[in-house]
Amino acid sequence: MVPGRVSAGDARGGGARDDDARRDAAADVGARAAALIEPYKRRTWELVGAGPGRRLLDVGCGGGADTLQLAQHVGVEGLVAGVDPDRAALDAARRRAVAAGLATRTLHATADAAYLPFVDDAFDGARCDRVVQHLTDAPAAVAELRRTTRPGGRVVLAESDHGSFSLHVRDRAAAARLGEHLFARHLVDAWAGRRLRGLLLAGGLHDVAAEAHPLVITDVALFRAVVDWDGNRGRLLDDGVAGEGELRALEDELAELDAAGAFWCSLLVVVASGVVPGTAP
Repeated sequence: MVPGRVSAGDARGGGARDDDARRDAAADVGARAAALIEPYKRRTWELVGAGPGRRLLDVGCGGGADTLQLAQHVGVEGLVAGVDPDRAALDAARRRAVAAGLATRTLHATADAAYLPFVDDAFDGARCDRVVQHLTDAPAAVAELRRTTRPGGRVVLAESDHGSFSLHVRDRAAAARLGEHLFARHLVDAWAGRRLRGLLLAGGLHDVAAEAHPLVITDVALFRAVVDWDGNRGRLLDDGVAGEGELRALEDELAELDAAGAFWCSLLVVVASGVVPGTAP
């Protein structure tokens, strides 16, 4: 900076610079969170057979992030149908498809995973990513995935196994209690990942295989974002999982580990797949 002159940053004031710094930090954490889950997501796209001309089903598509990724792979001759019970999320998915120039390759419909609005054998492959953990009747959803996927097509399931949650702190019991509350409280089955292989076998799929993908977090900022620490902290207090003093001590310990480069948190995501039996047309 030239002495005697005021920079543009100084003219905007410290508050504006602080806002910019917070936005930059949030963007950085968001990008790292996306990179954290990208490997297992790419594996699901590979297993479902994302390629030119394919017709694929994405159950529990939410705001359409994965649907749009798949749409880029299937090309102008293909189609990706995304279904979700959340109408607002589907509206957002449609807007994003239009903005990305992918509206002609995508279809977004309101549906329950156990009652899919498609004819038999409608798709070349189907995927269901982190949905089983919310379902009260997972076998019915698997049956629908099988019904709507043609013979020879592959059904792919991906789920977190929250029972594998690991947080490096001195009080291991407190860490286990924390992990259970952060996840199990909001889910029908927080351990859904370890059920996927059995669900596919029970559903009559062939060539069933499963693999585990570790999510490893080594800094506190990413951990806080992924588990929504700021949003969940008050609920931990309200539900009596921990007291204010205990949470402050835990936060101090995590900050110390982070400063020493020793912070560790991990979770497994299970990806399982099976082939619909029968002769492909």
